[in-house]
Amino acid sequence: MDDLQTIKAKLKSLADLNFTSQQDLSIEYYLIINAILTNFAGQELITGLTMYINAVLDHNISLVLARELITHFCCNLDTVEHNVSKQVTKHTYSRLQPREKGYEEQVSLIRQHLATIYEHERNWQKAIEILKGIPLDNGHRQFTLDYKLGTYLKLSRFYLEDNNVLESEAYINRAALLQVDSKNETLQLEFKVGYARLLDCRHRFIEAAQRYSDLASSEIISIDERYAALRNAITCTMLSPPGKQRSRLLASLCKDERTHSMEVFSILQKMHLERLIRRCEMEVLEINLKPHQRMILAHNCTICEHALIQHNLIAASRVYKNITFTGMGELLEIDADRAERIAGQMISDELLSGIIDQPDNVLYFDDPETLLPEWDVQVKATCDQVNHIIELMTKNNLLPEMVTIKMEMDF
Repeated sequence: MDDLQTIKAKLKSLADLNFTSQQDLSIEYYLIINAILTNFAGQELITGLTMYINAVLDHNISLVLARELITHFCCNLDTVEHNVSKQVTKHTYSRLQPREKGYEEQVSLIRQHLATIYEHERNWQKAIEILKGIPLDNGHRQFTLDYKLGTYLKLSRFYLEDNNVLESEAYINRAALLQVDSKNETLQLEFKVGYARLLDCRHRFIEAAQRYSDLASSEIISIDERYAALRNAITCTMLSPPGKQRSRLLASLCKDERTHSMEVFSILQKMHLERLIRRCEMEVLEINLKPHQRMILAHNCTICEHALIQHNLIAASRVYKNITFTGMGELLEIDADRAERIAGQMISDELLSGIIDQPDNVLYFDDPETLLPEWDVQVKATCDQVNHIIELMTKNNLLPEMVTIKMEMDF
């Protein structure tokens, strides 16, 4: 077995020998790199690989052969342990960076490998920094569509892990322009997962739920991944505001037999059947929420609490014709003023059918198509009476002069 001194001597001798062909020289280098990978481990492997890369870059060999040898070297970095790979990759990158124009493809391989190392270490900022250095759009080398798509998806995922949603969205949007032309099923799947996660982080829960639901039915991912997607679909559906799309998803999820064995199924079923849910029942959902799903909203309640209040208002509308704000607050386990504000906002957003009677502090649940015409008739009758009184006062010269002038100016 060769030791490090023998490897060093062999590398030096290759620089001094005259080879009749580049192919013969490349074979010798291949034999050496294979010997290093086979015979050494730990610090000795780091030393041997470092000597090899220095020899390839320092010896007077052709650029074409050097590129070939470094590409082969990069492809073998996945076979060595993490610590060795990291040190050798960083050394290779430092040697290649000043010559990046001549070794653009090889530097890109090194950057991708370093990004993967930092990803395993969850050092997202370093991974982003090293990956962004690949000149995808303005380099001398023309990268393939799938290579660009894969890199954009990685960057979007890294930014999302680093809690930078805006940058993540920028890269997923770039990926969206490319994925329509890609035939790579793996990248198509990565795009769907990445986009669902982004929608989730942007609190666009109903859109995220739909995409997670689609993934949960996909045959090209593993069973475990399908169950994970299904759980995400359930969570996002429960956190989303009421509406027809949410109702359809709730019905679909309740019919899915896989949900019946989940702890959240009882809550899921109550939401689908529009039954009241107590706050303590939501604990089984809250315990598994991700950090971005635990955010405190402007009215000082969590996303989960707000979703529960909205659901219970819808459920109450199926039971009551009207309810006082005090009674509504007790039902929703919040104070009356807050219950009124949320109900008013839901009516304004057309998530709830009803009318608020503020003088009597009552919320009427009904269809606006039946309530509003009656209200309009009453308003019209009142306005007609006011107009009739003004006409009589004008006819009998009972209106003050300033009021008459103002009325003439208005007309």
